[in-house]
Amino acid sequence: MSVTTNTVIDLAWLESASLADLKAVLAMARVDASKLNAVNALLNTPEGQAISHEMLDDPNYVPKSQRQPSAEEAAQIAADLAVAEQQAAEAEVVRLANEKAVADAAVAPVLEQVTAQARTAAATEDAEALKHGIAIHRDANGSIIKLVKSYQVVDETTGRPIGRPTHLEAKSWIELATKDTAAHENAVRYAERVKKNLRSSSQAAAEVSQAEARFQQAEKEANEATQLVATEKDPIKVADAIRKVNVADRNREIAAKAAAEHGRIIAETWMADHTEDFLPCVANTTLIGQWLQANKLEATYENLERAFMATETRLAKPPAAVPVEAVPATVAPNPPAVVPVAPVTPVAPIVPPVAPVATAPVSTVAPTPTPVAATTPAPTSAVAPIAQPAARRPAVNGSLPPGSMSAARPIEVPQTPEATRDQLLLAIKKMTPSEYRNKLQTKQFRDQLEAAGIQVAGKAQYTRG
Repeated sequence: MSVTTNTVIDLAWLESASLADLKAVLAMARVDASKLNAVNALLNTPEGQAISHEMLDDPNYVPKSQRQPSAEEAAQIAADLAVAEQQAAEAEVVRLANEKAVADAAVAPVLEQVTAQARTAAATEDAEALKHGIAIHRDANGSIIKLVKSYQVVDETTGRPIGRPTHLEAKSWIELATKDTAAHENAVRYAERVKKNLRSSSQAAAEVSQAEARFQQAEKEANEATQLVATEKDPIKVADAIRKVNVADRNREIAAKAAAEHGRIIAETWMADHTEDFLPCVANTTLIGQWLQANKLEATYENLERAFMATETRLAKPPAAVPVEAVPATVAPNPPAVVPVAPVTPVAPIVPPVAPVATAPVSTVAPTPTPVAATTPAPTSAVAPIAQPAARRPAVNGSLPPGSMSAARPIEVPQTPEATRDQLLLAIKKMTPSEYRNKLQTKQFRDQLEAAGIQVAGKAQYTRG
């Protein structure tokens, strides 16, 4: 190897140098004091002395760095390198740990501050959510794992709970918002159905009122006509009285049918709004009807709703009813036309107290039994009518009334028209208006009038006799 003024004189150089290299350095050291000092210091070490003596004693000296190590030397070298590497790795771990400790010490206050702020924000959020009925459940790291929203709608005036409690659960705010939207959509659709059904119910109620008014007016006119006939004995007015009596009877039947139809509409529309939480069965409808009767309430839509709320815990639930979370996956049509009822389960009528249709005074004389034509039984309706139709006006004859031991003798009218006309009019004058009206409903009496020369209305107007 070449020797220059920049050559570093140390043990590594000596191990790779030859005898010529050592002589060249010694020659250079004579003129360079620093080199001389370096060479002397190196050769005074045990390793330097051993190498220099070996150079001088061995004419075939080979520098130590150029020699092939023996097996023992190679093993020792490998062991020394492994120890050196392990020491270097341990030193690096210690260095990194020291650096991390320094960094952690610098970041710890900031991290603690951020953590405290996060805890405070979470506590504030939890408290605010709880005010609105939302309970937030978190894990150890403060992350949300479940949201539970529960609330009960109350009447804005009385504060009384209305409707069923709402309970929603979600794993995130987005899921909770989605369920809230679905619940709101269902509530709006339900409100629209209720408004539409209430309009139908109001229209039916108006028709009932109109029919009742027509019946009352016809009843009044019939009473006045029969009273006039009994006073004036005018055959023309007899026929008019018969016509007005028949009109009053027809209006009575129309009013009864309108009341029954009104009750059917109310029951059907209410049950259509409760297909998800009301099972139309005998037990449930009977329970609703008994509650209305016990509280002396008519079967209006609002009263049915009150009865349902009061008896809900005792009512049988539909098989698909979900009692906790009111968020259905699908929405029924708005509104359903008919309440679906299984054909094998006939529905019992909801029988509330209903104001009866007014009836005319009836004679104390017992009615003649009227044969009823055989008809094919109609199939059971899904909803039986609520209001009960008024009873038919009884016919009048001379039989004993129920519970009586005596009765007025039937009027015997001679068969000769000329001789019996005045007698017939005199008998009519002695009758009360109600008795006369009831007599007009019998074929026998009308035949007597015709036989006496008193014309009556066409037979198509007769509803009885």
